[in-house]
Amino acid sequence: MTRRRRQFSPEFKEEAVRMVLEGERTVASVAREFGINASTLGSWVHRHRIVHGHHEPPVSGPERARIRELERENAELREKLAFLKKQRPSSRPRLDDAGQVRADRGGEGAP
Repeated sequence: MTRRRRQFSPEFKEEAVRMVLEGERTVASVAREFGINASTLGSWVHRHRIVHGHHEPPVSGPERARIRELERENAELREKLAFLKKQRPSSRPRLDDAGQVRADRGGEGAP
């Protein structure tokens, strides 16, 4: 038994895509509301973004400030991580030729 493939009008597709892109709703919730498969709606949204370009709405002032703050924090954490990744000097005591621990005199009485 073969299933007949459903056909959707361009207006129907545009409305479903608009609800996903302009609203705060997920593809799955809009698909349930329209009675279509989520992967079908997802492909429509993907195709729309490719054809029309993916234009994000401009970022507002408070959001822009928050982004700057997060970027600064990210840079600080990267610096800390780089510092922690650096190899530290060995903490083992240095031994002289006789196997005795050598004391560092800070340049006094060079051997």
